[in-house]
Amino acid sequence: MESRETATRRGIVDAAIVAVLFQAGLRRCEAEALNWADIEDAADGEGLLINVRASKSNQEGATADTRYVKGGFAAALRCLRTEAGPAQGQADEPVFGLAGQQIGRRFTATAKAAGISGRITAHSGRVGLASELTRRGASVTETMLAGGWKTARMVARYSAAATAERGAVAKYF
Repeated sequence: MESRETATRRGIVDAAIVAVLFQAGLRRCEAEALNWADIEDAADGEGLLINVRASKSNQEGATADTRYVKGGFAAALRCLRTEAGPAQGQADEPVFGLAGQQIGRRFTATAKAAGISGRITAHSGRVGLASELTRRGASVTETMLAGGWKTARMVARYSAAATAERGAVAKYF
């Protein structure tokens, strides 16, 4: 049995993992590589900007890739920064300090603990982001920018059910 302090710390980390894998649409390797220097307050005072230095579709980091998180997702990262953020002048410290597989396992465990059933993996965050943005009416371009996709192909694949729910039959019948 873990102590209350350990459980609280784990919960703070897990909430931040969910924030970056879902609302920022990061892959687990991108979350693993995330340093505190990559996260800054957004100009709106509400959200956070996450700079993805390199990704599957931008391996050399040649293209700027900035993601935005807000609401409870930004609050989760701010809480982690307060609890375990970098020491003065140590902004290059990793946000999570976990390997990609550990991040994936914790995301899956958190989803199951929240009562989400089915096959859940770390990639479910990206799939969920595309699906939820589509369901809420975001354009394909907006969704591509939010998740760092270079083409519409994966957005279409991930959001197929949400697209069907918003399609012509849903609108006109």
